[in-house]
Amino acid sequence: MDQPTPRGTRRMTRRDTLRLFAAGSAAVLAPALLGRPESASAARVWCRADPLFQVGNKLVDVTIGTYDDMFAMATGPVQIVLTTPPGVAVRLVYADNGFGFGYAISYATDAALVGGLANPQVHVQVTAPATEALPVSVYYSTLTAVTQRLEFASTEYVGVANQAVAVLDVQAVPVAPAETPAPAKTPVPAGTPAPTRSTTSTSSSKKRKNDGD
Repeated sequence: MDQPTPRGTRRMTRRDTLRLFAAGSAAVLAPALLGRPESASAARVWCRADPLFQVGNKLVDVTIGTYDDMFAMATGPVQIVLTTPPGVAVRLVYADNGFGFGYAISYATDAALVGGLANPQVHVQVTAPATEALPVSVYYSTLTAVTQRLEFASTEYVGVANQAVAVLDVQAVPVAPAETPAPAKTPVPAGTPAPTRSTTSTSSSKKRKNDGD
């Protein structure tokens, strides 16, 4: 079910939400999570909106970037569908006002997505409605605790307004290397005797005896 964010609502600061998520090193790395790539245009100004989610034990930041014309051309809330593996808890940690209309957020599960609580695979679909097909970039950033250390990753996906931009977290689960098959053995026909050292030795002894005669 959609959960729109009311216009003008300010839940808490980024610093507060990240402190609630984790202490210590997680708080130190919070600026890295929130420091996404900047896009620029020589003729127009670029703006962005960015809700922050917690999926299992992973922070997921979804930044939507477009021209600042979006504030005048937006026709409704930014639509976000967040799909996760079954049994993984999801919550909205922080949300700004989007492009003036907030967000309409839906949650779904998909058994095809894998990963445990520490590093679940996530599928995000973002649609920014507008009166014109403005360019839209989605920056998908994650902060994950892996093998007792925090890892940060960020990827950009490009699309246009009024069309869904899909993000599939393919880096969540490493692919195990394929096993090298053992070389096949050449079949030996039934009834074929295998050569032995004793046979060769006996033949050599007989040859030396005949040479002596």
